[in-house]
Amino acid sequence: MRAGAVAVAVIVAGMALIGPAQAQQAVGGPFFLSPMGEPFRGDHVTPPIRTWFNAADQDGDGRISRAEFVAQPLNFFLTTFDANRDGTVTSLESSAIWREQAPELAAARPPPARARSPRQPSSGTPDPRAPRASRNSVEPDPPAMMAHFALFDIVEPVMSCDTDLSRRVTQAEYEACALRRFALLDTDADGYFALEDSPRAMALLEIGTPARD
Repeated sequence: MRAGAVAVAVIVAGMALIGPAQAQQAVGGPFFLSPMGEPFRGDHVTPPIRTWFNAADQDGDGRISRAEFVAQPLNFFLTTFDANRDGTVTSLESSAIWREQAPELAAARPPPARARSPRQPSSGTPDPRAPRASRNSVEPDPPAMMAHFALFDIVEPVMSCDTDLSRRVTQAEYEACALRRFALLDTDADGYFALEDSPRAMALLEIGTPARD
């Protein structure tokens, strides 16, 4: 087993002892969807993006390592997304969690997809160069709506990891997807992500900051 995989396994084991989404608050109030699809809530002190960041930053050094970034959502994948414990996650399973914990996502979800024509498997990461399909100006733009509560414009953050188009996301696909998304956030390639590294993260930090009297 590679050193990176060992580090992820150790972190996941530690997180399992405290239970998934320990900082998750009851539905209501500011909301943040983590890069891998886990809903987080803030409270009267902590913005929701900070709630996620603190949950992932296991050693409390103010930045998220690659191993921490993968381990934090993997724990949620294994204990919550994978409701029937078969080692994979389906759209029905992820949607059930979002209906319960993140009803805000309903407005950002696209209509059911039509049958796909054969194509190359998806990478599970956004391509900023890809043009968006034209939409009626009256209709909400799902990717644009994601900017209010996520770091990526991915309206299906879990099922977009389904690279073999099997309509199921395996643990291996989910971990590989997390590594790809971490690479997008790690803009200076130093192996860490801090909120200060991302203008969008800083904007979300301001949006989710409770008003002061």
